[in-house]
Amino acid sequence: MQLFRLVPLCLLASGCAVRYAMPMTAHELVTYNTSKAFVVYLSQPDASPAVCDTSTKGPHMSEFNKDFQDALVTGFVKGKIPPALWVRCIKRVLRGLPEESAALLHDRLARELRKMLRSSEIEKDSQMGERLSTLQLLYLERRRDQNAHPKVVAPMFDELRKALEGKAMGPVARAMGGDLLTIVEIENGRWQGQEISITTIDELAAAGDETNLWRIAKRHPSPELRIEASRRIIRIHIALSSFSEVQAAATDVEDRVLAEGNNRVSLVDFPLVRAWLVDSKAPKRNVRIRQDVWNQRAKLLGYSADTKKLSVLPDLSFGEILWAELQSVSRPVTVCENRKSLNPLPCIHISDISLDNPFTYLEGKRLFRFRDNLGVAKVVPLAANDDFMLPLRIGGVPATALRWGLFFEQPENLIFKGRAPGGDGPNLVVHIERPHHARFVFYVTAPSGTYIAILQTGDLGRYGVATIGAQGFAGAPGFSGTPGTDGGACQDGGNGGDGGAGYNGGPGGDGGDVLVRIFCGQYNCEETVNMLSGVVWSQGGAGGPGGEGGSGGRGGHGGSAQSNSTYTDSNGNQHENNDGCSAGSDGSPGWNGADGYDGRDGSPGRVTIEVVR
Repeated sequence: MQLFRLVPLCLLASGCAVRYAMPMTAHELVTYNTSKAFVVYLSQPDASPAVCDTSTKGPHMSEFNKDFQDALVTGFVKGKIPPALWVRCIKRVLRGLPEESAALLHDRLARELRKMLRSSEIEKDSQMGERLSTLQLLYLERRRDQNAHPKVVAPMFDELRKALEGKAMGPVARAMGGDLLTIVEIENGRWQGQEISITTIDELAAAGDETNLWRIAKRHPSPELRIEASRRIIRIHIALSSFSEVQAAATDVEDRVLAEGNNRVSLVDFPLVRAWLVDSKAPKRNVRIRQDVWNQRAKLLGYSADTKKLSVLPDLSFGEILWAELQSVSRPVTVCENRKSLNPLPCIHISDISLDNPFTYLEGKRLFRFRDNLGVAKVVPLAANDDFMLPLRIGGVPATALRWGLFFEQPENLIFKGRAPGGDGPNLVVHIERPHHARFVFYVTAPSGTYIAILQTGDLGRYGVATIGAQGFAGAPGFSGTPGTDGGACQDGGNGGDGGAGYNGGPGGDGGDVLVRIFCGQYNCEETVNMLSGVVWSQGGAGGPGGEGGSGGRGGHGGSAQSNSTYTDSNGNQHENNDGCSAGSDGSPGWNGADGYDGRDGSPGRVTIEVVR
């Protein structure tokens, strides 16, 4: 039985360009477990930053040594990894590193930031500008217990101050460099050369300077002043809130948001009335299911009509996408942002949302993630569906749903062959269901196990399930004839011996017997049987080729000629010593042996069809 498959990953040693089967799922990345595969995974659309989190329950890298860290930074700097995804990834990496390892990685990031600020390309390359902004955001939002080494960053900041005092920097670098030094100044407890105080914070709040309030809330060394800056941010948003109930309970809301990071609504006190998705913001995909039938594995892939690319399925976050009307709440609410947002607007916590889909799970505190290493049997129920449905519940109550297109890629043919030369093909039982007008499910039971394959009707003409006898053994070649003996002087050479006949090839194995049961379900049986015509068959194996006849032996070489010879006696008379002779003839070559006959082809087995209405 043929079970070999092409391996998409190049496994040769040095000098081989590594190629991966794309799209690459998180599970496949973990299987590859190389820094190159890591960058390739992150470079594809909809890749999940969860693979960077060593504490997540889903597929993830087990560790991030220097090789992986270098690949992550280089992939970002060279534009292979999108900045928004990269910053979410590297935050997770840093979170899992020991203090010294995190400091060394921050050193590397600081050096990259310095290079970008010094580059003239920053003034004309918007993508480099986005990467620089991302690095500065990471610097702003880094954990307070993780810093680069002072010997690395202190000279960099001194150099930046001198550059800003001069006129060598362009406007983009000057603005970004100035922002960076502002953050450094706030980390030292100062603002515009003065010590930061409550008065400073109040002045920034009165001016509506949320940017620098955020910087103080994140980077000021005093916990008390960080809290006060956070309060001012919350108050600004409460004052601007369109929810009358938020402004009416301003103090309570402020305390709740400061403590919990959001203004979560109790769905017990404020039950769901209705919910909807903002179509323009909701992710739109067609789900394509790729099957590995020999290993009985399947993976879910996504095709975006916008990008025209096949990729992995995206993580799902419903903020600003899912909206709900709640009883006794004056305006619709959406999903809570992360705890760091300090948003006082009423919101639904992610733990109050569930997806009625067995292929998703809640990853961490904000995202739903798709399972990407499935058994084919797990996806069989999808074959009966028109679409790939993601029904949402809010507080346990059915709310709304994402509806994506659904398509099964054509799987490999299930061709079973006899094992040894001339062996019969295995007997098969093929159970075929039609759960949907556009799909068939094949359950093929062979001695080696049961194999499931799901097929779109449009692929039936290119698909096959078969049992085939093995080819017969090849006949051995005939022996070669012996060469003729060479003649002596004046002698003929001997004739070569005849070659032996080739041996006959062995007979091909017979195809196995097949029992096909077709379950029509709700569909017309005659039409269903006609659609399946020629998809399942039994075939005898080809006879083995006959052996080639042995070649005849060469004739022996004729002996050499001999000249007449004379001698002179004592009286001076000449006499003939012998008569001489001509050269002998070469012997005739032997006849080539006859080729053996090809073995007979095996016979097909019986194919019995039972139709179940």
